[in-house]
Amino acid sequence: SVLRYITVISDDLLIDLIQVRKTLEAEATRLAAQNATEEDLKKIEHFALERQSLCARYRDDLKAVREELNALDYDFHKSIAEASKNKVIAAFILSIHSTFTEHQNRVSARAQIADQVNKLHLEIVEALKKRDQKQAKTLMYEHLQMVEDSLSSVISAQKGS
Repeated sequence: SVLRYITVISDDLLIDLIQVRKTLEAEATRLAAQNATEEDLKKIEHFALERQSLCARYRDDLKAVREELNALDYDFHKSIAEASKNKVIAAFILSIHSTFTEHQNRVSARAQIADQVNKLHLEIVEALKKRDQKQAKTLMYEHLQMVEDSLSSVISAQKGS
């Protein structure tokens, strides 16, 4: 399958995958705003707040907690997919877990990016809690667009060196 092929990933495929994620996860977030239980919302918020707290504690050395940051980020996105109550979207997010680590390792250890991610995660949580489907979808799309832009910048810089 294509997803098995993606486990050995090139820069171009990584960008392609983020572009697919933008579309699917934005819709998953809209559906989560509609379908999430209070328990789902607490779980999503927990991962966002834990990630923010970890970044604050290790602000000067985010690389030291990269694995924990990656796990919290993955849990945040996975929880939203599960809260959407769409089994296909949730299965997709689970199936691409290994690629999350690849792009996170390349962009998330920078404090500025970590701050932007945390801010958007918390804004997404607030939109979900308000059941604002349009805002939740827009914020997730913006979040993943920022990730795509950051990764593209890192890739360009690496190709230039």
